[in-house]
Amino acid sequence: MEGIILAAGMSTRFPENKMLQMIEGVTLIEKTVIKMAPYVNRIIVVVGHKSHLIEEILAKYDKVILAYNKDYKEGMYSSIKCGMALAGEDVYLIPGDMAFVSDKTYQKMSEQDGQILIPSYNMKSGHPIKLAYPIVKAICKSKHEHLRAFLNEYDKDYLVVEDPYILVDIDTKKDLEKVRGRIQ
Repeated sequence: MEGIILAAGMSTRFPENKMLQMIEGVTLIEKTVIKMAPYVNRIIVVVGHKSHLIEEILAKYDKVILAYNKDYKEGMYSSIKCGMALAGEDVYLIPGDMAFVSDKTYQKMSEQDGQILIPSYNMKSGHPIKLAYPIVKAICKSKHEHLRAFLNEYDKDYLVVEDPYILVDIDTKKDLEKVRGRIQ
C-alpha cells in the first residue's frame, strides 16, 4: 500500500501557504504524513506551488518521495494523475490539508478490499480514498477533468466510520482555528 498526498495547490483562500501552518508542534503537511505513515510503505507527496518550502520540511521523512506537478495550475486532477504515475501498488489518496483522519479509520480501511473504497461519516463521503492498483493505472490514462467524473464510471464501496475528520479540510484561517479548538 502506498499513499498519495496532494500538496501542490496555491491555497488561494488561505493568506499564507496552509501546508506550513503549525498544529500540534508540526506543520499541516507533516501531520498528514505522520498520520498516514504507519499504514503505507511509501508516501508520494505531490508538490507544485512553492514546492521548495514543502521539500525542505519533508526531507527528514524516509517514506516520503516528492512528485513535482508542473501543471499544478490546472487543478487537483492534474496533481492526482502526477502522483498516480509514480505509484506501484494500491494507494490511499488524500489532500494534504486533511491531517486529522483517525488511526482507526486508516486501520479499518486497511482491513477492507475493493477497487474503490471511500470512508463515510453521517452519510457523507470523505478521505482518504483507497484505490486498487488497476484503478490507479486507469486514472493515469483518464481524459476526465475531475476525479469525481472518473469515479462516477465505477462501482464504489463505502465504509462507515466514526471519524468526522474524514470530512474536515482546511481552506481558510477560520477552518484552521476551528480545528485547533477541537483538538486542544
